[in-house]
Amino acid sequence: MSALLLALFVQAHYVDPSGATHDLKLWRDGSRIRRDTDGKLQLFVQHEADGDDQYRLVDRARGRAFAVHRVNLHRIGSFPDWSELASLSAPPKGKPGAREQTPAGECRWISDGERQVCWSAKLGLALRIRVRQSSRFREVMAVDKIARGGIDPAQLTPPEDLPLIDVDRDVAGD
Repeated sequence: MSALLLALFVQAHYVDPSGATHDLKLWRDGSRIRRDTDGKLQLFVQHEADGDDQYRLVDRARGRAFAVHRVNLHRIGSFPDWSELASLSAPPKGKPGAREQTPAGECRWISDGERQVCWSAKLGLALRIRVRQSSRFREVMAVDKIARGGIDPAQLTPPEDLPLIDVDRDVAGD
């Protein structure tokens, strides 16, 4: 997936491994994304040409923000993927199958045997995801609503009103 993305706003829901359902909002425009989970956590990412993306995690419940670059996330064993963050799933591999019309748009199912993704090539986005559980597939993510274009730049700007913890400095030992 290209670093530059179709501008859109997405509302979705997903089910975590414990069975709890969560609300997810995604704003993306060019090389910037924002993902909000349950109105409590906000992730802002600025994608850089050299791959050293800038991350800002805002924890609303604790009233803190954390800043870190991708290279330092790798140093502590975290490997976030720009494409996956921006598209709600790693772009699927395999031959596209049946088409489906969802409330968010048309997609095509692609399966790797353990996971089924209804992928919208037009949007560069997973619209539904199912995972294998025993002998059947269970839906774990679905996009409920999409609005294209017109993203307010303020939506993609991290808040400045919270104490900021500079993870880069702490990882580097400065």
